[in-house]
Amino acid sequence: MRISAILGIFGILVAIFVFSGCVSLKYFDPQWYKFRKFCNKVDGKYIYNKKINDELEESNEYKKIFVEYPITLSSGIVVYSDTNTEKIGNMIKWESIRYYYDKKGNKCLIAIIKTARYTEYGLWLQGDEGRGIWLETNKEIGCIGKNFHMDENGKWAEKITSPDNSYIARISID
Repeated sequence: MRISAILGIFGILVAIFVFSGCVSLKYFDPQWYKFRKFCNKVDGKYIYNKKINDELEESNEYKKIFVEYPITLSSGIVVYSDTNTEKIGNMIKWESIRYYYDKKGNKCLIAIIKTARYTEYGLWLQGDEGRGIWLETNKEIGCIGKNFHMDENGKWAEKITSPDNSYIARISID
């Protein structure tokens, strides 16, 4: 009786390993579920000042691979950025705050970007035509970011766009 129960449990574990991408351990890691919850609820770009954010993203300095702050925009505004990272188990949370100082010296937010990366451990058989076959032991998984804008009523709204970047809909976030 006990041997059949042990074999049944072993069979279930083997099925989980096989159907989760060869030998993947992410479904047994509680950090994986925290990562998914973070991506669904928090991840994204929260834009406080759309006009300045758009000007920043159109600037030549911002389009470089490695952006060095501060960046001076064509309007004369100097944009600063602070970045915070936090490592929790296999997950790294990353937050970037973009801001500028107005004429009175007050700090004004432009955007806050929140995202995360999860390192998945397992054993995968990889290969291509040039290198042959090899084994991989970890993979990096990142969140897919969303854009949130502060609407005219002071509430956050998610802007949904089509692949050609035409405006489709705005969903209010409560």
